[in-house]
Amino acid sequence: MEQKKKKRLSLAAQIFIALVLGIAVGMALTGNPAVANGYIKPFGTIFLNLIKWVVTPLVFFSIMAGVISMRDIRKVGSVGVKTVVYYLCTTAFAITIGLILANLFKGIL
Repeated sequence: MEQKKKKRLSLAAQIFIALVLGIAVGMALTGNPAVANGYIKPFGTIFLNLIKWVVTPLVFFSIMAGVISMRDIRKVGSVGVKTVVYYLCTTAFAITIGLILANLFKGIL
């Protein structure tokens, strides 16, 4: 027998469909918050707990394994300094853009 290949949607198409469905469900539940609180909120709580208890330790131990594999403390320091500088620059940039936009739209809204 000949097996047919199932044609799968691309990741971008799947994300777009999920986005449209999420917007539609959000608009449908706008007038009935009890449904959202009763049926959807538990899934959000489960998702956040999974992030806290599964994803966070995986990321932490992956970072530790990467640091340990460098074997040279100067490399670790160099990467650490670059990371902190990158974080501070992006944070300052985001705050600056946020303050500028807030002041621009203050008069409009």
